[in-house]
Amino acid sequence: MHIKLSKDEDLSSHAFIREATLEDAEQLHELDESLAEEIDIHIPMDSIGTASDYVRSIVRSLSNSRNSLFLVAEVDGHIVGSLKCTGYRQRAFRHVATLDIAIQKEFRGMGIGTALMKDAVRWAKEKSTIKRIELFVYASNDVAIKLYQSVGFEVEGLRKNGLCHQGRYVDYYMMALLLF
Repeated sequence: MHIKLSKDEDLSSHAFIREATLEDAEQLHELDESLAEEIDIHIPMDSIGTASDYVRSIVRSLSNSRNSLFLVAEVDGHIVGSLKCTGYRQRAFRHVATLDIAIQKEFRGMGIGTALMKDAVRWAKEKSTIKRIELFVYASNDVAIKLYQSVGFEVEGLRKNGLCHQGRYVDYYMMALLLF
């Protein structure tokens, strides 16, 4: 899927959203490394792993494709965002997928996150097995919370001091979208 970038200065760039492939491992690793270097990042990034970890993640996602999805957003041949919607393997939880999204700092606010989220929701609605998508977000990350709410996610609970990030304890919300 192509999307026109909403805050692009020359209005000629487009993002291309597609499923991740094994060839994306190195760029996905670089994306997460760039996120980990951000001082004010709202994503816990204790261990980034290696490019081979990303290969395993992509293979796992592709092999479990009945209830998992791994998307990337590409601009001018470079991956600038990713979204993983990982379904549970246990029978009692196969209707549930956990969502993780990451957008390179300079590409935030351009509609890429919204496009990735809408693709994930559309995919889940088409999959008869996925009835619930859940995610976790820092309580202080208002921009992300608004994005998630814009596609139908609701706050289900607050975990006070639920994470220790860069030596300080932070609250996070559990959010979910029910597709019943």
